[in-house]
Amino acid sequence: MRVLAGAIVTETNSFSNIPTTLESFRETALFYGDGSRHNVPLGDQLALWRERCAAEGHDYHESVLAFAQPAGPTQSSAYLHLRDRLVSDVAAARPDCVLLVLHGAMVATDQHDDCEGDILRAVRECAGPDAVVGAVLDPHCHLTSAMLENADLLCFMKEYPHSDGLARAADLFRLALATSTGAVRPCLAARAVPVVRLWPTQDPLMRGLIERCERLEEDGGALSVSFVHGFPWGDVADVGSAVLAITDDDPAGARAIVDEIAASIWEARERAGPTFISINEAVERGRREPGLTILADVSDNPGGGAPGDSTFILEHLVRRSVESAVVATIFDPQATAFAHAVGAGGQLQLRVGGKTGPASGAPLDLDCEVVALRRNYDQTFLDGVTRSPMGDAAWLKSGGIDIIINSVRTQVFHPDAITGLGLDPTERSLVVVKSTNHFYGAFRPLASEILFVGAPGALTPDYGSIPYTKFGGRYWPREDWPVAPALPTFQRIVSRRGAV
Repeated sequence: MRVLAGAIVTETNSFSNIPTTLESFRETALFYGDGSRHNVPLGDQLALWRERCAAEGHDYHESVLAFAQPAGPTQSSAYLHLRDRLVSDVAAARPDCVLLVLHGAMVATDQHDDCEGDILRAVRECAGPDAVVGAVLDPHCHLTSAMLENADLLCFMKEYPHSDGLARAADLFRLALATSTGAVRPCLAARAVPVVRLWPTQDPLMRGLIERCERLEEDGGALSVSFVHGFPWGDVADVGSAVLAITDDDPAGARAIVDEIAASIWEARERAGPTFISINEAVERGRREPGLTILADVSDNPGGGAPGDSTFILEHLVRRSVESAVVATIFDPQATAFAHAVGAGGQLQLRVGGKTGPASGAPLDLDCEVVALRRNYDQTFLDGVTRSPMGDAAWLKSGGIDIIINSVRTQVFHPDAITGLGLDPTERSLVVVKSTNHFYGAFRPLASEILFVGAPGALTPDYGSIPYTKFGGRYWPREDWPVAPALPTFQRIVSRRGAV
């Protein structure tokens, strides 16, 4: 059997002023045919497929691996370059099975609002109706008709933080080969849920929902069940949460599963997830708490397309003369370059942060000591194995505050984004991380308390006020209903392997 694998991944914040270009992909990961042999995000998933093919005697072909940090819309020239390279590799390989890693919330300029649906359509047209086409996707995505109509299998990561990408890649490989041999006949059912919010899965309510999905798979009721969280800051037609169930030639069973899980999501809409508190409350609670308190700057998370250089929390710490605090990391290539020019041990006044746009706040002029420097710095990625680039980095000290600045915009995933410069966060009282939830799994063992801060910024968690122009549907929390509505939303049954 011939298997072709590839990955095209970025998450688009339609309201971000940071363009995504081909250079944005090169900055993190862009490989043509050998990405699975590099220690970069997504490389482990392609490597798993390559190794499984070798072990089972299948002919493996690899196309592009492209990963860019979330930002504004991808330039259409970059998107079409990546899509067309993938399709040309499909044409050359003539695969029986195409396995992809996609995001699900990629938007490009020139009216490419559903890049993943477009990719799957182009791959299907090239590979033909008999090829098995499947993808692993991020749950922070927009589930669209084009995705459902052109893929045999869609496996969404279940966890947020997304720690299960490799497990979902293994699921997809197993199901794709079973589909190719005729051992199973996938039937897909999907239902949208009119809720716009984030759903961290460490929340007890969410844990129960994820475990319910897993039991349905383990008991044989479904081949795969996915809770699609949605991505609130994509201005497209299909914003919101959804459920996808894949059964083995059982449309009624698939429909029943999505109805059940959708009802549970609706009931959980107000009760799941963290409480967002003010900067002042978070700092004061952290100063009173013994041990280490983590403050998550959710509104300036580069992982949602925010600039990563906002100064709102830092300014509060400086103004209040807070001691024993760390801010990690602030995206500031210019200040990072100046710090490297002065060298470790140097003293200088730096204008830090506040450079990207209005959501960044005002820049801060600080008297700084350069404590440590690193070139080509990186941190552990979500999978706990591969490395995520951070560019050049500097550890600055200004009064009682330690600040890490860097030249490649990225959220904080792991404590080694801090410890790699020689700074031990457990020796401080407060650590501010530019992240919404992906830091949680790695930082939780270090922290006495984790607080989620609703500071100003590009991703302020007021979901009801997001200024959509292309999504015209009613949704919670912009509106509320006392019971689950009749849902003027899609419920589709798709089976490419036989009549339904």
